Amino acid sequence: MRKLFLLALTMIGLAAGVLSAPAASAAPAPMTPWSRCGAGQAPTYTATKWVHGTTYLTPAPFALEPGDVIHVSATGTINTGGWSGSHGPAGNSTITWGGNWPHQGGRAYSLYGKFRSNNTKFLAANTGCLDPASYYSTGADTIDLGINDENLSDNTGGFTVTMRVYRNLVKDGGFERQPNRGVSAPWTAEGPDHKGVDIRLGYANSGGNNAFIRTGSRNWNAVTQYVPLRPYASYRMRVFLRTSAVFGAGYLGVRGASAGLVERPYGVVNGYQEHTIDFSTGASGAVTVFLGYWAPGTDSWVQMDDFAIYPA
Repeated sequence: MRKLFLLALTMIGLAAGVLSAPAASAAPAPMTPWSRCGAGQAPTYTATKWVHGTTYLTPAPFALEPGDVIHVSATGTINTGGWSGSHGPAGNSTITWGGNWPHQGGRAYSLYGKFRSNNTKFLAANTGCLDPASYYSTGADTIDLGINDENLSDNTGGFTVTMRVYRNLVKDGGFERQPNRGVSAPWTAEGPDHKGVDIRLGYANSGGNNAFIRTGSRNWNAVTQYVPLRPYASYRMRVFLRTSAVFGAGYLGVRGASAGLVERPYGVVNGYQEHTIDFSTGASGAVTVFLGYWAPGTDSWVQMDDFAIYPA
């Protein structure tokens, strides 16, 4: 009976991904688009656009993806003819209501942005770090830029707008948008053995979810994602992982880099620890991120969370 009871506990643990989670050791916090922006680090993308003083609305340089953090700033001057003189991107202190002002409740003659998904408007003169999710439900979206003036036709001059986008180039890097316990797009799996997603089981490095591989075989198993990047550019991949006390030969890295394969081995990792790899892309730019291991022929597992790729 005692053996049957222990077998039942083992089967329950396999369904949950691990029998019991080891105590997590202290590790650096996951790097996020918000933390990178707040620290003044290099954005993932930067572009400028000229917005003429007669502009009602024009698309910003980049479309948005879920999880993006942006920083919009502008320089320059518009002249409103004989109405109110010249103004910088912040306009003047008059708050506009009624009439034909495009941004009701905004500053007169200012540069403003508008989310297409819900028409929410904001002052775009200098947003600082801005989480678009605080303005619209997460998902793809586009920002339009315009001049808040009810008589645009006589304006001269304009603003040079700089848009910085902070984006994790690994999609769903924390597995928070996985719909079920299986490994689902944008993630894929390699190897024949058990792998999946722990959904709010308390095993994540951050957030609620993490991915895992667990097997008693001697096979190679991995979790992977195809990531399109810029050609001939330098990047850093970052991931947090931990393993069982008995473990095989682990490898993480990218395939398709300028060197073909860039990887690093790992062994037993007691508590989540950060692992990084620097790499450069080749002509295509695209790489496949992977994390897996050759199992030792006895019960073993690896948990992974907070994948990220940013410009190096």
